[in-house]
Amino acid sequence: MQEVFNKYINYLEAERNASPYTVRNYTTDLLDFFQFLKANGIDSLKEVDRHTLRDYLSHLMEKGFVKASIARKLSAIRSFYRYLLREEIISTSPVATTSSPKLDKRLPSFLTPEEMRRLLEAPDLSTAQGLRDSALLELLYASGL
Repeated sequence: MQEVFNKYINYLEAERNASPYTVRNYTTDLLDFFQFLKANGIDSLKEVDRHTLRDYLSHLMEKGFVKASIARKLSAIRSFYRYLLREEIISTSPVATTSSPKLDKRLPSFLTPEEMRRLLEAPDLSTAQGLRDSALLELLYASGL
């Protein structure tokens, strides 16, 4: 598995031109996944099935990972298995039928009336830039943006 993993990381860097942060996150996420496989007696990527993936996702939830982090880890695994299919290392992907957790939708934050009043009064009206800033803030406030 280590050799295939190293080739995949090289593929991300060279062919996909992935950012260093993507490579770092995928490396961390995949090594965590491999550690889980090893702890559960799975020695080959061909042994991984959708039940194994479900167990891994449950394991992450038990460890307290938020849904967004679990979705990112699953995305790294999904990308890795697409690579394995493309390179014909495996013939079917266990990730194809595994869906990502539904992410919570957050409500947008907004300014209180007091904060909005202070923002509108912030520009220095004795300068040209202050007058410009005030006009822009008034325009944005009036348009509801």
